[in-house]
Amino acid sequence: MKKKPLIIIGAITAVIIAVLFIILFSYIYLNFFKNDDFVFTGKMNAYRVRHTHTLLKDGNILITGGECWNEKLGYKSAEIYNPNTGHFTLIDNTKLEHTWHKTILLSNGNVVILSYNGIEIYDIKTKKFYLAGNMVIPRKRGFSVTLLKNDKILILGGEKYDKNIHVPPPDVPIVLEAEIYDPITEKSKIVGNTLYPVVDNQAIALSNGKIIIVDNKYNIELFDPKTEKFSIIGKFNMTNGVIINLKGKIINLEKNIKEIFNTTNFHESEEESFIPSIDRYNFYEPIILKDNNILLLSSERNYIFYPKKNKFYKLHSFLKDRNGFAATLLNNGKVLVTGGTCGMASSGPLYKEAELFVNKQGRKEK
Repeated sequence: MKKKPLIIIGAITAVIIAVLFIILFSYIYLNFFKNDDFVFTGKMNAYRVRHTHTLLKDGNILITGGECWNEKLGYKSAEIYNPNTGHFTLIDNTKLEHTWHKTILLSNGNVVILSYNGIEIYDIKTKKFYLAGNMVIPRKRGFSVTLLKNDKILILGGEKYDKNIHVPPPDVPIVLEAEIYDPITEKSKIVGNTLYPVVDNQAIALSNGKIIIVDNKYNIELFDPKTEKFSIIGKFNMTNGVIINLKGKIINLEKNIKEIFNTTNFHESEEESFIPSIDRYNFYEPIILKDNNILLLSSERNYIFYPKKNKFYKLHSFLKDRNGFAATLLNNGKVLVTGGTCGMASSGPLYKEAELFVNKQGRKEK
């Protein structure tokens, strides 16, 4: 009879240990393993890498072009992502194949697609694409497009495209000539030369209509659309950082330093920053979130940077390894990430799966 209490006590003890184990396991899983930063949100209708997103005025995303390894010229297919339903819907094809291209939203809601093989426009009313001219100098990788106040488009830098010349990337000539494209006349004209070769540059529109350009050597130039002249206004000291445009300041993050360039008085300064050990800072895609914190995305690691505190929070990696992905901030505060390939080589598996970054509240900076 004395064995029953011992059996009961043993059973209760076993249950308590099991419950504690489950609680401990759940805590470890939720805090260290579960990826609740990114969630899947449907599949695109095509495999894509080096494609583009454009946030339309209705909040949907226009997805154009990109490559599949069996489609070396780039895709003609295009689709729309609806954040409310999470669905991707194919629309009419573009007129041209597009890869390494740029897209830009006009004030009337139309979208201009600029590519080395031509320019076309997506008409938001007819939901159709139509051809709309060419750049004066065809450019492929690394050029930038910026919308001017008059709804014209400034085109800067990039690698010159010539179908008859095949040279490895380090020897590809860089385009010095700048162009302005007019969507109304469908014509583009040369407006002078940048003072430095610019590739993978960032062009930032100021409230006064002027454009600041930071090239891949971290030189800083100013373009005045009224005079169509370029001038040198500064240079960052660190040359592997990630460039971020934030409320009148251009920030260059690298190592434990935050370089700041004031776009009002062109004053440069430095601050110490609590930056984690990151290789190749300039590989990160910065996205300014609704709360003005900065999401840094890459094929390896993801972070949120808190500018006011100079601190970082390390996020989970993507649900799929992605290189050559596209990412865009949605009106609901989430970030859509699509496409890409696993690995750096042009032969890895491509993805249709898309995912969303969810900006949770209450994260502790690390």
